[in-house]
Amino acid sequence: MNFHISTQDIATAEFLDSKYPRETTGDRLYTDGSKLEDGNTASADYRESDGTSDGLKLNKVTSVYNAELIAIANALQRMYEDPQSQNDAVVLSDSQSALQSLQNVKQGDNPPFIAQNIIRVVNDLKRDRGALIQLQWIPGHSHIHGNTVADITAKNGRHTDWYTAQ
Repeated sequence: MNFHISTQDIATAEFLDSKYPRETTGDRLYTDGSKLEDGNTASADYRESDGTSDGLKLNKVTSVYNAELIAIANALQRMYEDPQSQNDAVVLSDSQSALQSLQNVKQGDNPPFIAQNIIRVVNDLKRDRGALIQLQWIPGHSHIHGNTVADITAKNGRHTDWYTAQ
């Protein structure tokens, strides 16, 4: 998987437009996880191409780190299951730890199940569609529209069951 960690001062909407032009890099999938002190946890993703977001309320014992990975996995699975989705995509997450854990998986490792699922879906997309999936860190609360939508969707999801927000 192609992976890049940007610095906060360049991870802006303008940076994304120059590094990942929409016409050549496919869809932008923004992901986020959220957890309250009372344990309510959710993950969410926002697909820029069609303006849809999905969220999932998670078990209270789920860590924010796992919520972030689940958001990435769900965004990629949603892309894989949608025959109308673009072939290539960049996954944009404000969780450096989630992205670094995916970057650090080596052949022969036994990563957590959710990381294995992400790798499987990326490999399926590559095999079945020739898709290039890239991962990009972006700072949270940086006024990037897709990140804001994913953040709000995740926060709203802490209090509901599975939901879709349009």
